Amino acid sequence: SNFAFYLTRPEQPQQEEQSQKVLIELSGGGACWDKGTCALQSFLLKMPPLDFVLGMSCSDVGKIAEVSEGWDILCARTVGQTDFTEYNTIVIPYCTQDVHLGDAAEVLYDGTTIQHVGGHNTYRTLQWIFDNFEDPSHI
Repeated sequence: SNFAFYLTRPEQPQQEEQSQKVLIELSGGGACWDKGTCALQSFLLKMPPLDFVLGMSCSDVGKIAEVSEGWDILCARTVGQTDFTEYNTIVIPYCTQDVHLGDAAEVLYDGTTIQHVGGHNTYRTLQWIFDNFEDPSHI
């Protein structure tokens, strides 16, 4: 199946060690295994509602965070002692309702077709990471 992932490089030019820091985020979401649960989770069959923030600067997202609970983590520069501005961040979106583990191109649930191919998408993203970050200093 077609798939995509999101990559954000460090904001500032980095030394060699820092350029090999990698953060991998698996987007969350609900899982479905029959017609009823798939119907409840159908809104997750496309990129979640965060889609509208793609391409926004952290300054713009920060304005949303000021008025909306939970949005501040999207552009957190540090968590604890970890400075994420030094990391290459890869986000694997969740739109297959299979907890990133599925291996079935077409699953029928009482006439509803779902592509549980999250395992393939995760594997291909990890392969890209291995090809592009041969010796990461931090994951």
